[in-house]
Amino acid sequence: MSNRNHRIWWTGFLLAAFVIGCTSEPTARPAAADESAVREKFADIQVAIKNHDADKLWGMLCDKSRTDAERIVKEALATYAKASPKEKADLEYALGLTPDEVTKLTAIGLLKTKRFRKKYDEMPASKIEKVLVQGDSATVYFLEPDGDKEKLIFLRQDQVWKAWLAMPKVNQPVKASSPPTAEENAVRQKFAELQSAITSGDPEKLWAILESKSRNDVEQETKRIQSAYTKANAKEKSEMEDALGLSASEFVNLTSVAFLKTKRVQRKYHELPASKIENVVVQGDNATVHYVEPDDDKRSLSLVRQDGAWKVSLALPKVSLP
Repeated sequence: MSNRNHRIWWTGFLLAAFVIGCTSEPTARPAAADESAVREKFADIQVAIKNHDADKLWGMLCDKSRTDAERIVKEALATYAKASPKEKADLEYALGLTPDEVTKLTAIGLLKTKRFRKKYDEMPASKIEKVLVQGDSATVYFLEPDGDKEKLIFLRQDQVWKAWLAMPKVNQPVKASSPPTAEENAVRQKFAELQSAITSGDPEKLWAILESKSRNDVEQETKRIQSAYTKANAKEKSEMEDALGLSASEFVNLTSVAFLKTKRVQRKYHELPASKIENVVVQGDNATVHYVEPDDDKRSLSLVRQDGAWKVSLALPKVSLP
């Protein structure tokens, strides 16, 4: 073959290869399609939880969640069988079930219990912030109505996105502990006052037990919100009023004390009144209360001794501004 013909042959071969490569179907799954599918599945989860549809929700759970639910129920039944009458009553109350319902509890039935509903009661009204897809795993980052940022993981199983929902644990019988000290009792009493103030919706009582830094934070947040409100358009003002549960006139006249009565604060601490103290740690003029919420989430609250009295350090919920 001549050099000229050889060059022509190779040019044709490379051109054909280029055309074939450009027209072949892509093998990778489009990321946008995956993200859309995950968002849709998250919406389905929200609807199932809102409607208390345990059967539908069970069908959307990944194998890991189902296995966890089955294990937790098995452990709960074993604990219940050996529990004292008081411990049985505590477990029945925690789950919102009768004695007969507890003995017949199933993994799907766990999704109908009060414990599960309390754990995910804010998910139906939550808003997605972003979705991150990595292969057969996806993470939905969402914002709860009280301002808490949470996330939910999805796993692709048999080409379908399934939710990896963490199952609420069932409390074990409380073990005996040493009697609390006088300082610990004082802190426990202050925690009880905080619970009472939140239950009664008494902002003056709540303000009175806050430490100085928390009060300053409330004052600064109130000023920040009012400043943003005066600059907002009609739609933005309406959204802010809805977020805090205030009328237009209440917004204009909002005080630091009144801020503690807003819907946003109430939502953030709505589980605290029914929470139970696990233990109290006192170190000098600082104390920490470790407690368990009704949905079994573990939290802690700091207190500071100021002018001889224990005061509460309360974290404020963040209010999104326009």
